[in-house]
Amino acid sequence: MRRAAALATVLALLLAAMAGADRPRTPFVVAHGKSLYGVAWRIRMGEEAVRSIRPNGSPGPRVRQATLWFSIGDPHESEAGYFSTFPLPVPRTFVFHANKGSDVDEFPESDTSGYANRRVASLVATMGDGSSLAFTTQLPPKRLSDRHRWLGRLRFFDQFYPAGVEPTSIAAYDRAGKLLERQPF
Repeated sequence: MRRAAALATVLALLLAAMAGADRPRTPFVVAHGKSLYGVAWRIRMGEEAVRSIRPNGSPGPRVRQATLWFSIGDPHESEAGYFSTFPLPVPRTFVFHANKGSDVDEFPESDTSGYANRRVASLVATMGDGSSLAFTTQLPPKRLSDRHRWLGRLRFFDQFYPAGVEPTSIAAYDRAGKLLERQPF
């Protein structure tokens, strides 16, 4: 009986390792919090150099890229989420990127997550019922932005709201209140 339990444990660990091998490495937490119903969320980051592909299909030079893993739930049991990958360095013209989700957990809540340029002082969503919702952003931990300099140019967010009333657009403003960009949904 003990051998069967030990074998089952080893097989479960091997399957988890094999499944994880197909995923990009995102070892560093850059932002985290709780949903409206107290479910933990986190944004993890990884950086790597990958071989580019030329238009003719031949290998090109190595390029740096960042991958973000936006997740909700317990990472050891029922974590769900999505990846976002972008080239480095972050272009100076970049303002923000947002992705909305629904049915993200068992509670009646939805979310919009993403990242914004540090010059974005506020993100405000226009909701489907006509109301406005200010998004809260987080700077990455200083120890990480000291190590990965490009992180210092970004803010991260995962804003939750009751299911059924979702954003129709999100606007980014600078410190002077000037509109930098509006993204419709």
